Amino acid sequence: MEDKIKSNKIKVNKSDYKAILKISLLIIIPTIIIYVAVISFITKTQIETNIKLIVAEQEQRANTINFIIKDIYNESVKDLLIIKNSDEMSSFLNNPNEFTKTEVEQMFYRFASTKKNFDQIRILNLSGKEIVRINNSSSSPVIVDSEELQDKSDNDYFIKAVNLPINNYYISDMDLNSENGVIEIPHKPIVRFATPLFNDDGKLQGVLIINYLGLDFIHILDEQFKDIEYDFIYHCLVNRDGYYLNNEDESKTFSFMYEDKEQFSFFETHPDLEEEFTTNDHGSVQKNDIVYFYKKIIPTIDILSENNEQHFWIFISKFNVSSLPILNEQLLFYLSAVDIAVLLILCVLIGYIVSVVYFRNKDREQLTLTTKIAENTNDAILITESDTKIIFVNKSFEEITGYTADEVIGLKTNYFKSGLHSPSFYSQMWDDIQNKGHWSGEVWDRKKDGLFYPKLLNIYSIKTKYSDKVDKYIGIYSDLNRIKETEANLNKLKNYNIETDLPNETLLKKLVDLSVMNNHNKPFGLFSFSVMNFNEVTFSSFGVEPNIILNDFINDIHTLISKEDFVAQISKNTFAIGLISYNSKKEVKSFCDKFFELNRKFSQKMNNNFFFEIKAGVSIYPDDDITSEGLLKSANIALEAVKESKTLKVLFSSPKIKEKVSKELKMNLLLRKAIENNELDVNYQPQVDSINGKIKGAEALMRWNSKELGSVSPFFFIPVAEKNGYIIEIGYWLIERVFDDYNKIKDKLPSNFKISINVSTIQFQDPDLVDKFVSLSEKYNVNLENFEIEITESVLVSNVEIVNEQFQKFKKLGLSIALDDFGTGFSSLSYLKNLDIDKLKIDRTFIKDYPTLDNGGIAKLIVNIANEFNLTVITEGAENKEQVDYLKSVGCTFIQGYYFSKPLCFVDFDNYIDKNK
Repeated sequence: MEDKIKSNKIKVNKSDYKAILKISLLIIIPTIIIYVAVISFITKTQIETNIKLIVAEQEQRANTINFIIKDIYNESVKDLLIIKNSDEMSSFLNNPNEFTKTEVEQMFYRFASTKKNFDQIRILNLSGKEIVRINNSSSSPVIVDSEELQDKSDNDYFIKAVNLPINNYYISDMDLNSENGVIEIPHKPIVRFATPLFNDDGKLQGVLIINYLGLDFIHILDEQFKDIEYDFIYHCLVNRDGYYLNNEDESKTFSFMYEDKEQFSFFETHPDLEEEFTTNDHGSVQKNDIVYFYKKIIPTIDILSENNEQHFWIFISKFNVSSLPILNEQLLFYLSAVDIAVLLILCVLIGYIVSVVYFRNKDREQLTLTTKIAENTNDAILITESDTKIIFVNKSFEEITGYTADEVIGLKTNYFKSGLHSPSFYSQMWDDIQNKGHWSGEVWDRKKDGLFYPKLLNIYSIKTKYSDKVDKYIGIYSDLNRIKETEANLNKLKNYNIETDLPNETLLKKLVDLSVMNNHNKPFGLFSFSVMNFNEVTFSSFGVEPNIILNDFINDIHTLISKEDFVAQISKNTFAIGLISYNSKKEVKSFCDKFFELNRKFSQKMNNNFFFEIKAGVSIYPDDDITSEGLLKSANIALEAVKESKTLKVLFSSPKIKEKVSKELKMNLLLRKAIENNELDVNYQPQVDSINGKIKGAEALMRWNSKELGSVSPFFFIPVAEKNGYIIEIGYWLIERVFDDYNKIKDKLPSNFKISINVSTIQFQDPDLVDKFVSLSEKYNVNLENFEIEITESVLVSNVEIVNEQFQKFKKLGLSIALDDFGTGFSSLSYLKNLDIDKLKIDRTFIKDYPTLDNGGIAKLIVNIANEFNLTVITEGAENKEQVDYLKSVGCTFIQGYYFSKPLCFVDFDNYIDKNK
């Protein structure tokens, strides 16, 4: 630069150099910091995005692997069941002889011929000795001679399977097949499916075992990764102990099968990951530069298997962040060689510009020197006078904007304004320029063709040497379209569902807000609908991708709506339609009819393979609300309400519905803390012998005295508790409270005194219920023979045999069973004939109007039915002497009602017992 200055006859001294250096550093250092910070931020954002996308891809592949393996497992269990329930097997188990054994062998042979992935099908007797075995091969199955049959009594799968209850299964971990204790070569990974065999008399006869070739699972894994985009991703499959089942290094796979070889375990080399990988279902972890993704493969989750909680594998993939393509070009501080070159050029340019400004009053030719430098940079540069009239632009400016230098020289910079920035934006920008001498930020401008584009702009003010007055402005910027495209993709991920490309809930709110803003109080509808049987459709789509079916259905919906309407996806099975073009409630109702008719026709179009079971809730603007949140909430409240209806398909929002849901929501919130706040209580209503009038028992009735709602009837809060799952916790609280109360008064009660406890349908299905009765009875030292559980007829929706199995578990403990509210539901004599119960409870509706409006005929009929089936009978709701006398006359054993006593708190119940001994 010194030579150029001297060639232009400019006097230069040391103070000039110092001044230029000082000014240049004051500009260059912030510019470098800003430049490096921006590039680093952009690069880090891209790295994080790449990591998330790669992890998401791994998760998708892992989910696919998990789904396929679970499907194989379920299919194998079905095959096991087919073999087990075959006529040949039944004949053999009930009459084992050479003939029936030969039939079983032939049936195994036929079955194995169609299942090339089955290695062996075997029957082991109770001693663990093989009595039938079919070996499958690439050519055809082979029936193994009796001399070659082996003793498997020491094998874990036999020991586990032979001790299983009927209709249960044992599924082994995957290991290598061995014959007579020697691992088979070539290696043959095996998973064994086993189930006990019982004859018609329920006697255990042996164990059925299918050896499934585990190579199928390994091939699934390899198949999913054979066309993966990135070659730096390593994947493997390990068992729950971390030993490799699949690894790129084959010497590590199944090493745990060999005692005399080194055994390779993922968790031995990564002990810090073991707890997280084995505890959680899936996730990702970054350790230094290594990103791990893991997912549990639990193929037995839907199978009634003895070991389904412990049987799992772990899919693991990992990659080094430094291997990402985006980092291959980075040299320093996330800067590529191009970025460093640009930065150096920019620094040099700033130095030159400062020099030009500094020597401006000495020689105007310095501007020509700056111009030549500017022509050699990729950033756009323009220089203006103090009034912002352009006096210079470089070639990069022409390339970015589309304008030539001749077209813009003399124009002011505001000529290119996009109109996207507010006046306050420009005011703040000019304040910084005037006060600080520079400004840096993002600006949207307009190109010659009218397109808007973003740019990262740096503006510097150049003042005269001899005054504080601004002489020139220099603008340096680059086109940020590339960065904006990346941000646009991220924005799409935030606002759209990836699979269906529909607006998500975030964008839906914005669209509704925009509709409210632009509609000028003109009514429109918001139609929120849920596909109730979404999972069923997903698993019965007959080879067609569920998303394809869903997208076809959405495309059909678009035929009912106009361009200003829109469809959004709120969740996996919940959608919303903005009916902006439907400008009255009547028009929206018409749309509802068309929508459900379209659904019917769509099923026909799909050859009736399935039918979308759809429920919908509708809100109307501005009747229901004037905000997006309010309209969405109103539509969703109506949707939740219609889901509870067995007949309605669609429901419009109304104050009544909102009030009902609001009350239920408030009750739900308060009920969650009812136990914690000590608001629940138990009342006891005596049950009296109809002959001698002596108290023989009592029914425990739950009460809720809410601090906010007051006394709430069980009629209201029990359904809420059942709906939201609190009924199990509340039910256990009731049992424990009753046991505690009984323990306090048991010494004054006769040995045959019984307290009945209501058990809801949901709690009845809880697998821990029986054990809970046992543990609580031991805790409070009570005899379960003094208690009775009351169940309603809704329990009978389940299979009667399963219900009876549960009843028998209770009765073995000493509990008796009463069928509550008999006659009000869907009772039938066939149920009574087959149910293992002790007592019928006649509902109060069959006696409350006697004798004025009811002759008591139904109550009498139920008593006769109970007597016919040798059942004890009790009637609730008796309130006067006429009713009690009538019930005694027809042979009702026990009576419960206000005639004898209302439900009593524990203290009053204790006193009642003392008075009526």
